[in-house]
Amino acid sequence: MNYSRYRIYCVFSGLVSLWLVSACGGGPATPQEIERQAFDDMRTEVRGIVEDTEREAILVGLVDQLETDYSNLRSLAEARRLKLWALNADYDTTREEYAKFLDEFNGQLERDHKKFRESRRAFIDATTPEELSAIGKSNTKSMARLANSLMSI
Repeated sequence: MNYSRYRIYCVFSGLVSLWLVSACGGGPATPQEIERQAFDDMRTEVRGIVEDTEREAILVGLVDQLETDYSNLRSLAEARRLKLWALNADYDTTREEYAKFLDEFNGQLERDHKKFRESRRAFIDATTPEELSAIGKSNTKSMARLANSLMSI
């Protein structure tokens, strides 16, 4: 198994784990609700920890960007699943059609991963080591649920 396929596997395994936790954990019913709650909690943590209002606004904006990037990755995973089902249901689908779809998907996934990593790096760079440590220590339950999936992104 090559590295890029392994990363794709890790992303989707993380998303499936997130969905299973949400279904079995008595928490919010959908991945989108868990995602929204986790990023809302992160914004609250930033507001409570960062004392400079200008930097706080910048960091909250970066959390908004992280949420958008994460949502895009989740949407891409869902679109991939639906497209694979459609390709699989069509007995006339050729190997070349599968290969073309997977190549396009892998390219989009790499672009979306890069954007997420850049947003994450910008968030880390905008915090002081003390703030970053405090934000990490004050993780809430919803952010902890999301963390498993974020680690694979």
